[in-house]
Amino acid sequence: MGIAAERDPHSLEHNLARVDYALRSLLDLQKQQWPWLSVDETCVVITALDVQYLLLCEPPPGSPYRTSGLMFRGLTVYENRSDHAVLGSQKAAYADFVKQVVGTVMVYHPTQAHITGFAKAKPWLFISSLEALQAYHPAFGPDSTTEEWLSIFVHEFFHARQLSQSMIQADWERILTGSLRPQALDSLYSESDFRAEVDREYTFLARAVQQNLSSEGAIQALHHWLFMRKQRLERFAACYTGDLAYDESVYLYIEGVARYVESQFLVSPDFSQYDNLLANDPHFSGFQAFRGQGYQGMINRSIPQGKYYYALGLHAALLLDRVDPTWKYRVHESPQGLLGGIPQD
Repeated sequence: MGIAAERDPHSLEHNLARVDYALRSLLDLQKQQWPWLSVDETCVVITALDVQYLLLCEPPPGSPYRTSGLMFRGLTVYENRSDHAVLGSQKAAYADFVKQVVGTVMVYHPTQAHITGFAKAKPWLFISSLEALQAYHPAFGPDSTTEEWLSIFVHEFFHARQLSQSMIQADWERILTGSLRPQALDSLYSESDFRAEVDREYTFLARAVQQNLSSEGAIQALHHWLFMRKQRLERFAACYTGDLAYDESVYLYIEGVARYVESQFLVSPDFSQYDNLLANDPHFSGFQAFRGQGYQGMINRSIPQGKYYYALGLHAALLLDRVDPTWKYRVHESPQGLLGGIPQD
């Protein structure tokens, strides 16, 4: 009997219910806010304590996945019970894998088929189970909740659809080759002068979001932020290898908008009809700390570990909602990403 079975005989049952809950909620989000967001045709890998489960997808040739005898949404569940977890051609011991992969996605790119080839038919989403994160990851503990796990799933699932759009393909190639790396922006934020200016922008945006601004007021706030940002970029462009303004805009879109989606998911009251799916989940409390709490219920609204583009993008998106909530219908089409939705003077 494996570790997962010893510690929690219902672990797989809980994880399948969590994925089902997330997919149903994402379908609601698609209908309400993101008409271009397809919620089907995505492979899901759950990395548990000592096993990986592959859902909604056939395993690629040569992989260690085998039929489990279980079904999910009418499709076979496959399992990897080898002594290591896998992500394409990469592999690691389960504890090490979970420490590195809370959640991530792989989307096919034709010039990087050696990395992404296994995802040619469908995007793949990899997420560690809540139980594995509690056991192996230092940022999670016994009080970590199913609600938090669901928000991670929603965030990563949104990435799978973002990175499938034609507008982002050149940037996705640069990310895969390592020529566009968020770590370069993180490193710049570690410099005190740059950090101080970013923090001023964050404070300004956070205050603006908490005010009951009209559409015109939100536009003015966004324009003022763009002016602050322009001054910062001009000052620090020489400290960055590459195009600082462009690279930052990419991650404002990729991570900032995904942070917006997960935050809205947490505080939205619209998914309560699915709560019965998680009635037996010991880590689920019905979003009591989040639903209806608005901005204050968005627990990840601050700058996370120096990754400032998450927070700036989230707040810009929240202000755009005041300007024109339909910005979400078009954001995937703009070469400027999130910034393309801000009305010009």
